Amino acid sequence: MENKFSKVKKYLKEKNRFILQNPRSFEQKYALTISKGNTIVLSIFLILFFSFLVYLIISFTSLKNFIPGYPSKGSELYQIDQENQAIINEIQKENRDRELWIANLQSILSNSDSVNFSTIKDTLTKDTSFDYKSVVFERVKEDSILRKRVSLFSIRDKNSILLKILTDVLLFDFPSESEFDVINDDGISKAVFSPKYKSKIEASMDGTTINTTDKSVVIQHFNNVTSVYENFDDIKTKIGDRISKGETLGIAKDSVFYFQLWYNGESIPLEILNELRQ
Repeated sequence: MENKFSKVKKYLKEKNRFILQNPRSFEQKYALTISKGNTIVLSIFLILFFSFLVYLIISFTSLKNFIPGYPSKGSELYQIDQENQAIINEIQKENRDRELWIANLQSILSNSDSVNFSTIKDTLTKDTSFDYKSVVFERVKEDSILRKRVSLFSIRDKNSILLKILTDVLLFDFPSESEFDVINDDGISKAVFSPKYKSKIEASMDGTTINTTDKSVVIQHFNNVTSVYENFDDIKTKIGDRISKGETLGIAKDSVFYFQLWYNGESIPLEILNELRQ
């Protein structure tokens, strides 16, 4: 090891002589003697110097406009980042508003936001100075309109709210273009489609695959809605995959294809899908 180190050290100490001379008379004009070690150091310094010089020329002259992908202005990348952040914030706000709307709707349906009159009665009993005449129960205009719509939905059909969630929030679409009938088997409602041979079976809404077999797929959606697709082949998704509405799940190779919808662990009566066909 010492011999190798000595050889390297000896090599670096060896000197080279650089001479400039007249090519005709061979008269010496200039001579420089420098060791090989200093030659290496000088070469590295010159490379770094010229690299830095090129960087300065490109950065502070119009040459940068000829480099593909180089920002035309120093603030261009910052502006692009600001625009992307604004888009992300807008999407997040829309999602929060949508979730709040659903939460309020579910609260109204379950009467969990109703005034607890027993609490008022207890207050009157304990505090005789309580001016109950000053109590005014008043709701904002938007809340009254929403409650009126909910009341109309309840009168028309108990499944209208669910239908509204499917269409307006989850943007439901049919998994097959064929016609369907509805059957009920032990409380489970199934839509029976009659697809053409090798027609596509598509996801009805955005969601995540939570179960698959050779012939079926189960997808979980927002708002505790689950869809079940049965009796088709060439399944292209696996558990954990994010699924987009309209994405092909597989191919129908039988004349019968089954479809189910579940909400909060209960089978949805698929007769309500007939309204979506209109």
